[in-house]
Amino acid sequence: MYFKFSLRHNPSTSKTEGYCRLVESYRNASGRVCHKTLPNVGFIDKPVDIEQLNRIRRILCNRHEEAIGQPCLFEIQPDNEPPVNQLVEEYWSRLINGQGIDAGKQKTTQSTVRQRRMVDSDSIRNHDVRETGSEWLCLQAPEQLQLP
Repeated sequence: MYFKFSLRHNPSTSKTEGYCRLVESYRNASGRVCHKTLPNVGFIDKPVDIEQLNRIRRILCNRHEEAIGQPCLFEIQPDNEPPVNQLVEEYWSRLINGQGIDAGKQKTTQSTVRQRRMVDSDSIRNHDVRETGSEWLCLQAPEQLQLP
């Protein structure tokens, strides 16, 4: 998840300002990287700098991973700054209510994991399996030493 900005005319201030979107990157079934705009955040009226936006993004990503049942790699501490916490709560409610993400439906079951696989490894059957690695190595050693 990341914030994407584009310059637009803001009708309330009559200036050209950054219009903000919250975007998610993912890979589709064929392995191609795609982007999905979750909510259009719009013009941010509150004074927020880049570091605060990065903290907001990290907190939202952490909440999203918790909601879908993925283990979080890095523990994010809640922020003490009121504008950051207020924007996190506002964007999270927009994500959940606007169906940007489905927090309850994203938990994967075994059947959905199987459906997403290109090859169903549970259906592969091997008969008469033999290993030749150690035998091949033992054959190569005398040949390289030129022993009869």
